[in-house]
Amino acid sequence: VTSTESVNAMARSVLADFGRVDILINNAGVWKRQLLSEMSEAFWTMHIDLNLTGTFRVTKAFLPGMQAAGYGRIINLSSIAGEVGLPYFGAYAAAKAGVIIFTKTLAMELAKQGITVNCVSPGMIGDAPNPTKTTWVERYGLGHEVADLLVFLASDDTSFITGVDYTIDGGRILGPRFADV
Repeated sequence: VTSTESVNAMARSVLADFGRVDILINNAGVWKRQLLSEMSEAFWTMHIDLNLTGTFRVTKAFLPGMQAAGYGRIINLSSIAGEVGLPYFGAYAAAKAGVIIFTKTLAMELAKQGITVNCVSPGMIGDAPNPTKTTWVERYGLGHEVADLLVFLASDDTSFITGVDYTIDGGRILGPRFADV
């Protein structure tokens, strides 16, 4: 997703095989640990290009077909880091915050065209040590829980839902539990 030419070639291939794309899920992401104060511009740019600009590139490649059809579902994956920040992952968090605002702006622009644009911002998904200290439900999320939300957002039942960022993080965004403070 970091090359406009590659994205456009991929889009041409997909459209040649399937005719059109009604549902687009942008799910590219990379994150590497680095303090902002020690980060090179190249490191920063790599994160923004892949995590944010890649979402723009892929969306732009498929959007004309959705507009011509008067129908589409665009779902962008962000992260809880894009909502609250994340120490040592500032470039990633900034890019994912950009994905959230990109989603909201695009939703406004496409609302009258039958195209919904929403965002899903997962917290920690999968196995990791000590989840009881980071989520209210005392576990990390499961992949199928995110997938189930994506399936719902891609459905025809969501024609009145657009511009929304869904946080799926076991309540982590709510802050610490009083018992843990």
